[in-house]
Amino acid sequence: MDYKNLYNDDFFNKSDGIDQWRNNILKFGDAFAALCYAHGINYYEDILKHFPDISDIYGRFENGNYTIYDQINFLQNNKKRTPQNILEIGGGRGELACTLGYMNINITSIEVSKNAYEWYWKTAQKYFNDKINLNKINLINDSITNVNLNLSQYDTIIMVESLEHILEEDFKPFLNNMINNFKGYFIVTNWLNHKYHPIKKSGDIHCRDVDDNLYDYFETLGIKKFRKLSHLCVDINGKTTLETN
Repeated sequence: MDYKNLYNDDFFNKSDGIDQWRNNILKFGDAFAALCYAHGINYYEDILKHFPDISDIYGRFENGNYTIYDQINFLQNNKKRTPQNILEIGGGRGELACTLGYMNINITSIEVSKNAYEWYWKTAQKYFNDKINLNKINLINDSITNVNLNLSQYDTIIMVESLEHILEEDFKPFLNNMINNFKGYFIVTNWLNHKYHPIKKSGDIHCRDVDDNLYDYFETLGIKKFRKLSHLCVDINGKTTLETN
């Protein structure tokens, strides 16, 4: 599959999250939830209590009353875990990578799109006015099928709205690498609602099923931290040393 051209500038201008991007905020129902799970905030309801204006449990109707700095403050004030080296698969426009860079957390972000560098730069400018430690962001502009990383260097792997975009056969080598070499949190999030769970194969964009059978399998790999509909956080290969009381 020609991932590089499939996820082009036109796709990013129309895909999920563009309204939040224009308002300088992470989508509560997937990207922000993933960051919360990475920081040991394991209950989505705790997010809703702090941000009641996102309308409902699914975070579908975000009204722009909050900023990215409100979200970062929530993470810093409520975290029970401090990730130090995160791998993101499918970085899209770079919202999560730039946020982690601003928070001074090392992030390796894999994004295959031929427009990736342009979008990450635009996001850094738009969200943070270039107040980002760019040395903390390692953008790998390639397909996951061509990337062979030493996963033991990471304590967290995050996939936000990306798993369903990667053919099963293309993802399998990475999955095997993760099972054999990774110890830490593996986090998969899509919008937390029934419209996006399960996700069925429907063409090139959604090219594989992401359903309970897949989540059931992922859950056998470690200790479940959170699972609800299209959200999953599992501690692969046992309890990590990053958790705090």
